Formats: sequence, structure tokens, C-alpha cells
Amino acid sequence: MFTSYKKNLMIVEKFIQDEVDRHREKHNNNHEVVDYIDGYLEERKNREKQNIPEDTFTLDTLKRNAGAFFGAGSETVYSTMEWAILYLVKYPEYQDKIRSEIADVIGFENRPDFADRARMPFTMAFIHEVQRIESIIANNLLRRASEDTKIGNHFIPKDTLVMFNFWSVNHDPNLWPNPDKFDPTRYLTEDGSKAVKPPCLIPFSAGKRNCPGEGLAYVELFLYLVCMVQRYRIKVEPGTELSFEAVFGISRRPANLPLFIFEKVVH
Repeated sequence: MFTSYKKNLMIVEKFIQDEVDRHREKHNNNHEVVDYIDGYLEERKNREKQNIPEDTFTLDTLKRNAGAFFGAGSETVYSTMEWAILYLVKYPEYQDKIRSEIADVIGFENRPDFADRARMPFTMAFIHEVQRIESIIANNLLRRASEDTKIGNHFIPKDTLVMFNFWSVNHDPNLWPNPDKFDPTRYLTEDGSKAVKPPCLIPFSAGKRNCPGEGLAYVELFLYLVCMVQRYRIKVEPGTELSFEAVFGISRRPANLPLFIFEKVVH
């Protein structure tokens, strides 16, 4: 597992390095700021002109930040949406329920707004359940214990590499009744008027080092999901077998996606 993990990291590292090199070459002749890497390189040049020490504003920091944006900001949302579409097809009644909320709250002519989520509890509950049951990031990034630590009966010596097992938490039967069942209603209040995200649902980790992109990710997931269901009825050819096997890269993704049919919703 570690060899595969290292290989994947090296592939991403090369991709990011190539992008930084390409931007640096372009930046020598053109100072137009198109994206984050351009802006970072421009700021570095401005600091050089002002004789400001490089400090942490280094090319290594640029590569680490770009890698984080790439891995956490696009791959994870993309993977989550792949799983979401699979579950929309597997449970068409849930797709109808989300479309019913769209009809009541947004309509089919208006564009959705993230603020609409407050009146669409089932839609949010569906997103939460996709995040839980598929655990897009099954394990957190490697951390290092800064001091000797004791957790329960376990002693963790200083400098030990540790990894947070999200999959274990998200499938713990002590936390989730019938954890292998896909059930969005587990997040709804008794009257179904609100979706409540419990503290044990941690798709973005927790504590001081939780993912800073959590807020943006929820905006993207909500808007992408609602826009699709608002316009299309998603299905597959009759008799198509759905597979929920996963492959591992930066995130857990479906191993075999069927040919999805996006049928225009007519009103």
C-alpha cells in the first residue's frame, strides 16, 4: 500500500512541478496574472524588488499549495459527484425527492443559490450520506506526533507518523446504525424539516488542521447536484448492473461507471 501511495504522490509531484515550470517560463515574458501560480510568482517578483526576505514565500511553498488546491479542491469534489450520480441512479426515489425540493424552493426556471440549502434538508442529507458511506478520502494525510502522546491505552511516541482513518469512523456501528446502508434520512430531524450534520461525520477532518476548503466544497457539491437534478432525470439502460467498487488515487473513485443517460426534465 505504501509503495502505491508513494507512486501516486510522485505522479502528482511531477504534474505540479511541470505546471510551475511552465508558468515561470511564461512569466519571464508575460506578467499577466491568470491563475494562482501566476499571482504567486508575481508577488515573489515584487518582494524581490523590495528586498523582502524570501522567508516562507518559496517555490516549495508554491508547489505544496498548488498540490493542495489540485488534490483537495477538484479531485475530491469530482469523485464525490461521481458517487452521488451512482446513488441517484440506484435510488430514483431519492432523485425524485431532491427534485421535489427543487420544485418547492427554487423552481425549474431559476438558478439555485447556496442559501437555498436551508430549505432543502433532504438534498443536504443526501450529500452528507454520500460523503459518509463512500469516504472519498478514506485516510487523512500523514501527520507527525509533536510530543509523546497517550490516546486511551495507546502510547504514541514523539515523531511517530500517524494517520486518521476516516473510513473506520464513517462505518463504525457504534456511531451509525446499519452503517453499510445508504440512508440520507439519518441526518433529518424527526419532522424532516432540517438536516443535521453530526460531529462524527468528518469528511474534511476535524480540529485545527481540518480542510480549509470545506466551505467551498459544500457550495460546489450543492450547486452541481441541484443544477443536474433540476434539469435532468439521470438513469441507465434497463438491466445495467451498477458497481460500487472503488479504485484509489488521491481519492476513492468508482472503479466502473456505467453509461449514464441524462434525460431532459420537461414541465
